[in-house]
Amino acid sequence: MKIAVPTIAAVSAALIMVPIGHAEPCASPSGNDCGNPYFDPNVPNNAQFLAAVRATGISGAAHGLISGALNTVCPGLDGGQPYQYVIADLEKYSGYNRWQADTYVAQAVSHYCPNDAARLP
Repeated sequence: MKIAVPTIAAVSAALIMVPIGHAEPCASPSGNDCGNPYFDPNVPNNAQFLAAVRATGISGAAHGLISGALNTVCPGLDGGQPYQYVIADLEKYSGYNRWQADTYVAQAVSHYCPNDAARLP
């Protein structure tokens, strides 16, 4: 009978995958987003973004809020869409009030696309 002995690489990989200092538990219903640095709320930048937008009363799944910033707000501004249009779309399609939409965009820029900071009022 042969006993499997973990290699140093396997042990090292396991240690790297263990997040340290969770700001928010990764609790998506499917669990698919946990450990993915693109969506993982345990990544400091993501946790700071989520805390800021949630302070306005915005709720929702962490991965959806982060994805909206990365895939909608930043590309819109990068593509030349005026700040006011991005805010108006958030109000219309997300149901955010003006303050929430403004905060969401400002935090998205601050955390994910700082090169667009000049586009903010």
